[in-house]
Amino acid sequence: MAVLVGIHAFNQLKTGSVLIKPFGVSPDIEKLGYLNRGSIKDILNDNTGALADGNKAIELDPNLVEAYVMRGTAKINLEDYNGAIADNDKAIELNPHYAGAYVNRACAKGNLKDYAGAMADANKAIELDPKCAEAYGTRGSLKAHLNDYFGAIADENRAIELDPHLTGAYTIRDAIIAALKNAPGAKVELDKAAELKFHSN
Repeated sequence: MAVLVGIHAFNQLKTGSVLIKPFGVSPDIEKLGYLNRGSIKDILNDNTGALADGNKAIELDPNLVEAYVMRGTAKINLEDYNGAIADNDKAIELNPHYAGAYVNRACAKGNLKDYAGAMADANKAIELDPKCAEAYGTRGSLKAHLNDYFGAIADENRAIELDPHLTGAYTIRDAIIAALKNAPGAKVELDKAAELKFHSN
């Protein structure tokens, strides 16, 4: 509810609400308003709207790292993978320690089938933030594409352990397990993979 109130307040602000207009709006508040609204639009799958808000936030502050990452996410969802890589390159240039930018870039590279580059970015994200569920989920997906199915299951299990609400991790893990159940000799390996869930660090 607080998030929805935030969108409503920001939309009022941008349309010249009588409660806010007389006091003006500082550029710092305005850029964060666009960033936050764009992030919410991303959650609501309004990718074009998220892109537009990302553009405006960056126009107001060309050094706003989170805006490049958010805009990169919108570009991934709009299948502009090279544009997403460029945005996350810029985010990493501004802050080389921001794990989310590496995860985002890994997703874009993976969609372009640059699996080696994507894996390097996912590994870097985990190095920077060992508790980043999205990094493990992304790496698990990459491992599945590289036919490292049990490594993929281990990563998706770790992602779920860190964030039980990360639905994509369940989808990938369960799809792999379902496929492997039909493979000769898979049961022993699946049992090993299942144990990883209970022995993860």
